[in-house]
Amino acid sequence: MESETPTKICRTCFSEIDARAGKCPKCHSLQGPLKQLLIAGIILVVATLIGSAIWFDILVHRRLEPHGPNYAANIDVVSSRLFFVPKEKGHSASVVGQLRNSGTVAVDVITLEVRLLDKDGGLLDSVTRSLSEHLVPNDEISFKVPTYQNIHMPQDSYANHVVIVRSAKQR
Repeated sequence: MESETPTKICRTCFSEIDARAGKCPKCHSLQGPLKQLLIAGIILVVATLIGSAIWFDILVHRRLEPHGPNYAANIDVVSSRLFFVPKEKGHSASVVGQLRNSGTVAVDVITLEVRLLDKDGGLLDSVTRSLSEHLVPNDEISFKVPTYQNIHMPQDSYANHVVIVRSAKQR
């Protein structure tokens, strides 16, 4: 007399399979605890990656973006000039100039926004860059803000520029 092996129904294709099978021989889908273990492992990996990304973001922003008072009003743009730099395909732009600390507090991180304008004062491009420079009161430093990418308009469209000090903070 043959012994009959217990069977179960596949959760995916509804075929009758051996009750001990961890994988359906017909549709190859995982069965029972093995499938649950795989899903739990994937959830754990995703949660770990998200947690690591959040931790890294917090760590980087604490290091790069100091907190505390903003001394931007004390930083003057003494001079600035727009240059065009030839690249393999087109040109990029850079603004070079001088900053002066007219306040009474030294700053370490200065964030500048450069707006590239057309002849009517219309905005063509905008670039923001943080400078890690120690600038003591009544002193000046040089700065350079490159666009890195190609400018998207013909070079002669860029008639003017404005440099705005967005923040100046101590580390």
